[in-house]
Amino acid sequence: MLKDLMQAVNSGSDLEAEDFRRAAQALLSRQFLFLANKNDRQPYRLIKEHMTYFGNLVDALGWTLVEDSDFQYVGVVTGDTAAPFRKSLKREETLLLLGARFLFERGLENMEAQEGGVVWVDAQELATFLQDKLGLSLPPAGRFKETLKLFRRHGLVRIHKDGTSEEVDRIRLELLPSLRRVTGGPEWRQRLEKFAEVPGEEPAGAEGLEGEPQPGDEAESVDASAEEPELKGEPHADAD
Repeated sequence: MLKDLMQAVNSGSDLEAEDFRRAAQALLSRQFLFLANKNDRQPYRLIKEHMTYFGNLVDALGWTLVEDSDFQYVGVVTGDTAAPFRKSLKREETLLLLGARFLFERGLENMEAQEGGVVWVDAQELATFLQDKLGLSLPPAGRFKETLKLFRRHGLVRIHKDGTSEEVDRIRLELLPSLRRVTGGPEWRQRLEKFAEVPGEEPAGAEGLEGEPQPGDEAESVDASAEEPELKGEPHADAD
């Protein structure tokens, strides 16, 4: 792998090994990088130009490098061999994740998507989705916002506040197309209905949030496409 890196660096471009290190760090800490996001643009382009190198790099960690040419993003998802510190994702978090997917798909169907496939919604709309569509109790505001921050750390949403207000009804969300990658294919609607059938019951077999890495631990990733939504460790401290 070091040989591959040196070949890329010495390919006649102005790139240095540090450029590859920064791109890898961005990928592993943010999980998904979008061309439409100016903060992601440089590492996104470098990774796109050297997919083989970065693919081999994350494969050595037990993960898979993925790309979406339609929505123009790259990301890492869990491979079959990566399963440390696994524990179940809470039912409420699972339903909110699938609810975000529902609102994202509805936005696409209604031609509401903006650059990069982003769909804007009010956070309150996601909160009341549980109540209005599924007949469930609304989560407490504090727990709801913490779940949103969890999703943000894994590159699934972006959070926008109205000034300094912490009220849920003053928060806007960008739902990102990476939601598709972690909630699976066409069966996601059936899973949403299944989880809502028995209020208070944990979804059987759901995989979820993995352990908090300590300083020096490797960043972990998100992948829920196989069976149930699966969010993995906190790659970095969240910023409000």
